[in-house]
Amino acid sequence: MSGEGYRTLLECRRRSGILREQGLSFDQIAAVFALDHPVSPLRLYRFAHGRTAGDVVDAYNAADMAALRRARLYDYEAWPEAGRRPPARAVGVFARIYRTAARNLVSSEVYASYRPPDRAIIDRVDHRRTDPHQTLTGEPGAAPRRGEEMSADRASQVCADLLSAVDAVAAGMRHGETLLELAQMLGTAPGRGQLAPGRDGKEGRDLDQVLCALAAIPPVPRGGRRESRR
Repeated sequence: MSGEGYRTLLECRRRSGILREQGLSFDQIAAVFALDHPVSPLRLYRFAHGRTAGDVVDAYNAADMAALRRARLYDYEAWPEAGRRPPARAVGVFARIYRTAARNLVSSEVYASYRPPDRAIIDRVDHRRTDPHQTLTGEPGAAPRRGEEMSADRASQVCADLLSAVDAVAAGMRHGETLLELAQMLGTAPGRGQLAPGRDGKEGRDLDQVLCALAAIPPVPRGGRRESRR
């Protein structure tokens, strides 16, 4: 691992620890990290757990008969831009390690590239209940990558995950300060004026509007159809 890669891992480990203390699930943390790190879902979940490649390789080999090398893990994490596509069975083992559903560990593009029997394996494996902070809201689906096109339903689910994350953090904090802290963590902090009440007494942006802006996802209207991107 390069020096920069290790610094990224350490920062993710620090942030994940803070969010776990506030009650966030690993799925929610991966959704937050996806806004900041344009990497595969498989690597996002390793970041969410704050684990080195060596840690994951050891856990994989302890859980499965087939031996996994660190170089092969990097290949799996680099797919589809480089490397090699992980077998469906391997995705299931990673789901156990990361306490999530196997479907969360592959993008829609990669999922579609598997044969139907392999997709059935991925659909069947779900270890989210092993995460004590998991609420199991909605069907599993990979966390979005920066700039990824999403359906209105998927955009709604991502925003819902982020809303849940902020709700957990906001338990003992003021509404505006919570949003500002999350924005700063994502490296896209708006000015305080955007989050503070206006002079006319009205509150600032709705929570869902702010989070959707941070995630670069167009907000979904109440009717369920996403506004066209101009």
